[in-house]
Amino acid sequence: MKFTKSSYNPLAEILELFPTYAPMFVTTFGFEQFNKLLRQGGIHCQSQAEMLQCLEVLESLGVLEVEQVTHSGSKYLKIGNKLNGKDSQQNS
Repeated sequence: MKFTKSSYNPLAEILELFPTYAPMFVTTFGFEQFNKLLRQGGIHCQSQAEMLQCLEVLESLGVLEVEQVTHSGSKYLKIGNKLNGKDSQQNS
């Protein structure tokens, strides 16, 4: 992982990227957008493992909830927004 100086704080956009409180599956596009936001903030991940480390840091800070799910030998991520996430179920 490499770091560069940046005045941009990507946290607000990261929270918008994962809008629901209940963890939802992350698409490849969502993961790429997360990486793009990190780069804008000066964090340059060299691998998916390093992006997972960044997610774990946000989880340890109480910002996101991150679940790793294994299905048929493949690993998937579910991420929820603990700060301002919207309930994924609507009241009828």
